[in-house]
Amino acid sequence: MKGRTLLQRIAVAAGLAGLLFSVAAPAQVPQEQVAKARILFNFARFVEWPEAAFRNGNQLMLCLLAGTDPVGTALEPLKGKVVAGHTIELRRLKAGDPLKACHILFVSDSEKRRLDAIIAEVRGAPVLLVSEIDNFLELGGMIQLVALDNRVQFEINLGAATKGGLTVSSKLLKVAASVIGGR
Repeated sequence: MKGRTLLQRIAVAAGLAGLLFSVAAPAQVPQEQVAKARILFNFARFVEWPEAAFRNGNQLMLCLLAGTDPVGTALEPLKGKVVAGHTIELRRLKAGDPLKACHILFVSDSEKRRLDAIIAEVRGAPVLLVSEIDNFLELGGMIQLVALDNRVQFEINLGAATKGGLTVSSKLLKVAASVIGGR
């Protein structure tokens, strides 16, 4: 599947499973933000959390920890969508907010100085930790968004995800730009 864009590769994987999705994009949202929102939605679809991660309700908490918001309003259409029986709820967090209540936690580049503390707080918890910060996977993050060939793509630290009790679908692994920490 080399040479295809990330979204094309995800669409192929999803189409094979009959799981194609659509996320309506607000008219004035930059395409990079829309691409990131779609990628985050697919992470919700192709990652499994242990049932204990949903003990406080049926919501799948998609959290954004950001001083600056790299995804902007592109996430808004995801509110209320249902994934594997769980309704997506969005939360924008600030420093000091509890992180373990999140299922997916997107850490903005603006939080780079606090990254060690953020990773330490969620280490071993069923929180899919996603960021664009350089060397994020090597620091213990689970999925790093990267710009390759002028496209938003992603790399996966499978070992970190497994330690958090998460199961990453082989479909997602196939479309990742790279996977570290075992297959």
